[in-house]
Amino acid sequence: MIRGNFYVVRLYLDHETQCIAASADIAEFLGNKPVGLKKGTRVGIMVYGRADPGYRVIVNNAFDGLLSCRDVSGTLQTGTRRTAYIKDISEDGTLAVSLQKSVFKIPRQDVPRVDVPEKSGPMTLYDQKRQIIRALKNAGGFLPLHDKSSPGEIYQAFRMSKKKFKQIIGSFYRERKITITGDGIRLLGEKK
Repeated sequence: MIRGNFYVVRLYLDHETQCIAASADIAEFLGNKPVGLKKGTRVGIMVYGRADPGYRVIVNNAFDGLLSCRDVSGTLQTGTRRTAYIKDISEDGTLAVSLQKSVFKIPRQDVPRVDVPEKSGPMTLYDQKRQIIRALKNAGGFLPLHDKSSPGEIYQAFRMSKKKFKQIIGSFYRERKITITGDGIRLLGEKK
């Protein structure tokens, strides 16, 4: 330990000396069989150390967890408390948590699933635009997806991020190919 730094410690009663003692080895005091937790559950976390890549966290004051640095903008200090969501529970009981509610939530049943063609490598912007137009045509000119749809619904339908989807439908809107309504996007008549 370095003087002046902050550390998370667990206080306990030392049975031999009957004195209060502290331990910085937090993981040994945390449970590894999360009870009553499942994916998507909202939990409280506290950062107690660094992990590669990310942070070690205490989940609900009882369980060991990992917070990936990809789920954090900026840095978190030891002792920082946040609300998080269970992202995954590994077979050994380790909890993966995220500060955002999972974008891969169960989609609405009325969102169509579009078959994404198998390609080696990522899809080009041209391919993604064609994919959305094809889906609109196959669905009779209307899709119940728009710029306010959840990232999970968009990913389920097109296997693309919400940001990319919004860029594409924004360009279609400016080109007067679609209209955007409160309940989805509608294909406008083809220009000859």
